[in-house]
Amino acid sequence: MLRFISILVAILVSAIARAEPQSTYIAEFSCIGGPLGLRLPDQLPAVMKLGPVTRVEVLDVEKWEGYTTTRKYIYFSGLTLGVITFSNNPKKYMVSFAEITSAQWSHIAPFQVGELVTTANRKIGPSANGDPHLKASYGSEAGDLSIDSSEGRIGKVTYACYTG
Repeated sequence: MLRFISILVAILVSAIARAEPQSTYIAEFSCIGGPLGLRLPDQLPAVMKLGPVTRVEVLDVEKWEGYTTTRKYIYFSGLTLGVITFSNNPKKYMVSFAEITSAQWSHIAPFQVGELVTTANRKIGPSANGDPHLKASYGSEAGDLSIDSSEGRIGKVTYACYTG
């Protein structure tokens, strides 16, 4: 009986370890630009014109000497952008987060909702070998990329970006 319990515990521990997404380091990864990063306009006014904004949610405002920074989510249909804006430079912004849930945003990222996971796997390259369902996250100190899939197709693409 003790042997049976030991085997059962080993199986459960192994299953739990496999269930947790792994993180794969890609030195050249960047949230913005590069082969895996987002392709967004350089200035905030152009970002706001990407499509109809359905809502803006202010998360936090920090006061600094002479200016404030505002962390907010900008919601478009099928795209949520987390940005930091600066009161002393209204055109400047930094991306902290992006979640893509619609194929209409294929022009801002190298991965498209509905795309075959095998195609996305090839785009990531050798770092994705051994991860046929792209359950790992991929990134570097600059941030990371996660892909949710179902039935072999991408359902959601998420970027978490380092902002300093």
